[in-house]
Amino acid sequence: MLRSEVELEEGDVVSVTGWGSTKVYES
Repeated sequence: MLRSEVELEEGDVVSVTGWGSTKVYES
């Protein structure tokens, strides 16, 4: 469940780093 790189929330920093494929921080 990855959010758009634009819609980054506190914890979804992984999407920006370039991971995306990995498990994001499920808050």
